[in-house]
Amino acid sequence: MSTAFMRLCSCPWDAMKKHGSRSTRRCVRTLSPCLPDNAEVVRTLYYARDYDCALEQAHKALPLDPDYYRTHFWMGRVYAQRCMYREAIAESGRVLQAMPDSPVGLTELAYSLAVGARLPEARKILKRLEDKSQHDFVPACNLAVLHLALNEKDAALEYLQKA
Repeated sequence: MSTAFMRLCSCPWDAMKKHGSRSTRRCVRTLSPCLPDNAEVVRTLYYARDYDCALEQAHKALPLDPDYYRTHFWMGRVYAQRCMYREAIAESGRVLQAMPDSPVGLTELAYSLAVGARLPEARKILKRLEDKSQHDFVPACNLAVLHLALNEKDAALEYLQKA
């Protein structure tokens, strides 16, 4: 892994520890959008709860590869955290377009639909994932997360025990 990439990934965390999220935002603004994996920067900022900066970095990355599913994945997560459900659903739909019928894409879309109060659509995808899990690998934690998003705590606990 390149030194620049290591610096890219650790820079926001180091800044957070020393100076808080304002330094994170300042730190990331200085990064070049052509470094190896901007989706990792977006992920780091998401976990640092610096959602504005995460979106800013994602928008820098999109022109480089508009169809890169990981950028859309993390943008969907950020939008969901900011209660921007229409945008979260759209980004999750792009993940599913890039990875048709994949557990990752289906889970992200179902989660965005569930938190966006489109419960019948989310349940339909959850059922599809549960059926798929009978013959393909679907992580039990994915199913647990969806049950939690649908406020079905007992079912979520059952899947967590399987995980």
